[in-house]
Amino acid sequence: MIDCDVTQDNNTLTNRWRSAVGEAVMERRTSKIALSSVIALTVIVLAARSALGLPIAIVDQENPGPFETTNGATAPFSFGQSFTPTLPAIDAIEFLLGGDNSIIVVNLRDSVSGSDGLSGNIISQSLPVLVDLVGSHVFHFDFPGTVSLVAGQTYVAELLITTGTLGVRHTQDNLYAGGQFFNQGFSPTVFSNTDLVFTEGLHAVNEPTTLVLLGLGLAGLCLRRGLPRSLLKGIK
Repeated sequence: MIDCDVTQDNNTLTNRWRSAVGEAVMERRTSKIALSSVIALTVIVLAARSALGLPIAIVDQENPGPFETTNGATAPFSFGQSFTPTLPAIDAIEFLLGGDNSIIVVNLRDSVSGSDGLSGNIISQSLPVLVDLVGSHVFHFDFPGTVSLVAGQTYVAELLITTGTLGVRHTQDNLYAGGQFFNQGFSPTVFSNTDLVFTEGLHAVNEPTTLVLLGLGLAGLCLRRGLPRSLLKGIK
């Protein structure tokens, strides 16, 4: 005769073993899903940040020079250049500069305002750049992301000197008709025919929306591979 109590105990142990194994398998699959999701999100972040430091591929406004005159100042001080975009966005700007241990940020202002033209609202600020080369060199400034602009509206790119000494390079005779040079503490009328040597525009990279969709697709693929088939039947 079979002892019912023994059989019941065996069944209980078997069920507990199966439950423990199932939980371990699900925990492992969950860990894989979480890791895969982290990897996919990392791909998005790295792809989005990969644009930083790339040259400007889509040029909108520029004054290529060659430069004729220079101006310099020691921190804290500001120079600026206004421009009138035809594109609806900007993510980088370049200037011809020289300097000594000078850390510069570019404040993007929404208008020419104030007694010296440098008091418009700041709509974005570039990442800081060290200008520590004598002579004249092109320095590239990236904004943290793409900044929306209104085509035809005048904006000001303010070169804010936070440390050291900076020298700017400019042209005369109003070579760039879409804006002008600004010097802190001076009326804009003093420099109405002067322009900095500059270039502004966009990087040639995939749009952020495309990158996000790519990352979500990777995460979704990882998720489907990590889930049990029984659960996948319910989401097909």
